Amino acid sequence: MVYVSFNNATSYTVKLTAKNPSGQKIAVKDNYINVSTNSLAKPVADFTTSNTYPTINSELVKLVDLSANNPTSFNWSISPSTFTFENGTNAQSRNPEVKFTALGLYGVSLTVENANGNSSENKTNYIQVVGLNNGTIKPIQAIIYPNPSKGQVSIKGLPTGAVYRVFDLSGRITREGLVGEDMVQLSLNSGIYMVQAQVNGNWNSLGKIIVNP
Repeated sequence: MVYVSFNNATSYTVKLTAKNPSGQKIAVKDNYINVSTNSLAKPVADFTTSNTYPTINSELVKLVDLSANNPTSFNWSISPSTFTFENGTNAQSRNPEVKFTALGLYGVSLTVENANGNSSENKTNYIQVVGLNNGTIKPIQAIIYPNPSKGQVSIKGLPTGAVYRVFDLSGRITREGLVGEDMVQLSLNSGIYMVQAQVNGNWNSLGKIIVNP
């Protein structure tokens, strides 16, 4: 994801070039973004996030202000309060960074203000924190590929005979078994999953699998 700011009031054309080993494709949208300098307008609150499915206690999430009409103050609210602000940011930062310390759904709201008024945007159940809240889980090195995938996923780098299990976002085990010859091959429906493996008596977090429709 790319975030930009604009220094001049005008219309901007956006061009995207996508490449892979098979070639490239270019998409162009003329006058796609219009930047205004209307100093008499009150702000219109809006925001996005770098990740709506972060992993508990590990992935950093950046909240990104997208408000219009040049707000000068910002006030973020996240509910429930089981999170921490990171890297010196706080609730009044324009683009704060947070980590979540409990599983579940989180609502996020932003209130912005300038000399002409204020505006609020609220997004209910906007972020879902995934993973397993278990202190015995330790990260280990394993390769999950392709990730994201269309349903067929391989996991390489685990000891033969290790136990693995795959969880969906509700915490339900959807797959489990033994690692055979350093390789696990999975066929999964579209969704987001967490993977663990038991090595030397400890459950280890392998990370997140994303399966696109």
